Parts: sequence; C-alpha cells; structure tokens
Amino acid sequence: MSIYQEYTAKQRQLADIQQQMAKLEQDPAYQREREFLGRLTGLMQEFDKTPKALLTVLDKNIAQQEAKAPRRTAPTKYRNPNTGDVIEAKTKANRQYKAWCAEYGQDVVDTWKVD
Repeated sequence: MSIYQEYTAKQRQLADIQQQMAKLEQDPAYQREREFLGRLTGLMQEFDKTPKALLTVLDKNIAQQEAKAPRRTAPTKYRNPNTGDVIEAKTKANRQYKAWCAEYGQDVVDTWKVD
C-alpha cells in the first residue's frame, strides 16, 4: 500500500469516527452524563475537593452501610461416624454438638465436619 492510499484510508476512518462522535453527542444518555460530570466537577472545585477525597467520603458511607447489614453464618454439618447421625450447627452452642463433644471430645467432633 502506498503512502497516499494509507493517507486516504486514514481520512475515511477519521470521517467515520467523527460521524460516530456526532451521533454520541446527540444521545440523551451522553448529554445527561456530561451534564452530571460538569456539575460534579463544579461542586468539587467549589468545595475544594479532589476526586480522591470524594471517593474516600463515598467509600466510608458505603462501608458504614455494609457494616449495618446483619451477618449470616452458614450452618456447619457434622456426621457422627459411629451412629450415622447428621446435625447442622450454626454455633458450637448446639445441644447435640455439645453432647458429642462431652462424649467424644471436641477435637474428634471437629474432624466430623461435612463439606
């Protein structure tokens, strides 16, 4: 390919890209996002905040919201190889788990976990 052909091909590509950009600029979603970013930048300048400072504030709020959510622990299943009994214990305060620990020892019962 000659240099002139390469140049004209690049011109066509440039024209296509400019048409695509013109379409995007007319898109309402693009216009809303551009307006949002403009306002956000203005607020950051007004309050003398950097993007990093803004993210720090937002991350703290998100972390606080996540911290308020109650944690759910998945029950652990134990299978007694001597009797074949299976229990699901959320905590080690389970009545059957405690009885097995008293009879066989906690170290032995902990080896009975089922995946």
